Amino acid sequence: MRYIDIPGQETVKSRLRKSVNEKRVPHAQLLAGPEGSGQLPLALAYISHLSCENPSLEDSCGECRNCKNIAKLVFPDLRFSVPLAALKNKKPITSEFVTEWSNAVLENPYLTLNDWYEFLGFENKQGFISADESAELVKAIALKPAEGKFRFVIIWMAEKLRTEAANRLLKSLEEPEGKNIFILISAQPDSILSTILSRVQMIRIPPLTVEDIEATLRSRFEMDQLTLSRIALLSGGNLSEALALAGKKETLAPAENDFLGWMRLCFSLWASAKAGKDSFSKLVDWIDTMAVAGREQQKSFLLTGLEFIRQCLLKNYAGSSLVIYNDTLVSNFSKFAPFINQSNYLEFEKLLSEAYHHIERNANPRILFLNLSLKINRLLNLKA
Repeated sequence: MRYIDIPGQETVKSRLRKSVNEKRVPHAQLLAGPEGSGQLPLALAYISHLSCENPSLEDSCGECRNCKNIAKLVFPDLRFSVPLAALKNKKPITSEFVTEWSNAVLENPYLTLNDWYEFLGFENKQGFISADESAELVKAIALKPAEGKFRFVIIWMAEKLRTEAANRLLKSLEEPEGKNIFILISAQPDSILSTILSRVQMIRIPPLTVEDIEATLRSRFEMDQLTLSRIALLSGGNLSEALALAGKKETLAPAENDFLGWMRLCFSLWASAKAGKDSFSKLVDWIDTMAVAGREQQKSFLLTGLEFIRQCLLKNYAGSSLVIYNDTLVSNFSKFAPFINQSNYLEFEKLLSEAYHHIERNANPRILFLNLSLKINRLLNLKA
């Protein structure tokens, strides 16, 4: 992986190049940005630049043995730590999943946490980075680099470090032994323990621009400009999402349309009952379908809902120029938007955020979504 292979993020690339060229490489860094923004590709390009046998000021050569091994994820001085869940025949330790991780990253280096869980077939399980994983890392970094100048440790989605696991790494992050370089990657840096944050140098990574995503899709897929623009807009700066939509040639917003369908069920619940229609059974069917989805899918759905109501509020009070949705992408979006207003927006946001955190704590999804639906019914029927 080289900088030239990564779309956009020129400011971040410039900062990483500068640290290599000036030989001022921090021993612990955190690349923090939304999913699909390129944190992992940037980390790998940075490691390639540091390890390259014939580097230029701008990039690694891509041809030497180190560059090729890093590109194939077989570089002996590169170790990963990723969120995992226990399986019948494997412990939740990255060394047990090396092949799976390599295949997933080589297939899509912009993969999201949900992509990783789906790749492994975790379904309702939620991944974490365990204390045993941290113990293995501490042992590994006690060794000298095998081939390169440094030994690298990439902790992917560092917000999944359990407290005990994080505590075992504190000394290594604060007082690194030898030539070890830690690169933490996170999509939710606010969820990382403060003791970890205080020991790393953070680099903020913004979402990819619509133009960057369009250019990437144009180089990989044959599609008209309108389709390109719609997919780039829908992806919200997430290249992994954009690639998935392009692969399906999806120009609508499936998650957003599903969310709006749920809102319709919630809104008409009692009105339909009075009219002799059985909307409650439809709602229960919807909840049953959502309940069997994986917890990461449920969390992703709620995050989609949070962005959806924010877009509704923007349309009502800031005009359409700032809104990424329209009636072509989300059927009847403009008709629903007025139902989100200053009298219910904050409570709406609170309910969806709390539901997200309850799912993280293994709440019963059927009870959670039923309770949430009843509360949303009240909010949607409030007068502006």
